[in-house]
Amino acid sequence: TPSGRIQYCFTPAPPIRADDIPPALRQPNAVLLGPLVNEIGPDVAELFNRDETLVVAVPQGWMREWDETGRVHAKHWENAAEILPHVDVLVLSLEDIDFDLNRLDPFFDFLSMVVVTEYRDGSTVYVRTEDGQIRETKIPPRHAHELDPTGAGDTFATAFMIRLQETGDPLESARFANITASMSVEAEGVTGIPTRQQVFDYMAQHPFTAEAPDAAAPVE
Repeated sequence: TPSGRIQYCFTPAPPIRADDIPPALRQPNAVLLGPLVNEIGPDVAELFNRDETLVVAVPQGWMREWDETGRVHAKHWENAAEILPHVDVLVLSLEDIDFDLNRLDPFFDFLSMVVVTEYRDGSTVYVRTEDGQIRETKIPPRHAHELDPTGAGDTFATAFMIRLQETGDPLESARFANITASMSVEAEGVTGIPTRQQVFDYMAQHPFTAEAPDAAAPVE
């Protein structure tokens, strides 16, 4: 709608507990915690050994509640202090924090990296340095011909996680994720999700270098 997204929740998913995770799935290279309706508890986040597993969280499902009509509203993330100590990177949108960047500050008490997606404007990587300062790097977008934006945020988070686990470079990973998500909205459903090679080809044709700690070089 012109005033933003309206969502309803009528049949929330049952909780996912630590006991629901098979032992064979408890030592992945990377894991994405992305609840829809607060169904992932702190005991799941605690499962993973962060020396072996990159843990990325998309917290919007922990920041939702719904009224008697089912309409979804934003709420305070009540168990953040229980989950964030077990997370390496937080990925969320400007909409998730009501466009108030000051709401990121408490997260840095627990982790050193937050990535904020900014819809058509790309994304920004925030990293807490050893001296406690927050380094901010803007990652420019790939401009897309949008057809179906459904799932773009999840596509971004997944692509970012995969590339960060592979490279350890958050700026390249955010660039990779920007491109992947922008391509994904140019067709309906999952048919728009590009191949890895398509993303690499675009990156090769549009080189990107962050020139300063607080700014990223333009792409076009």
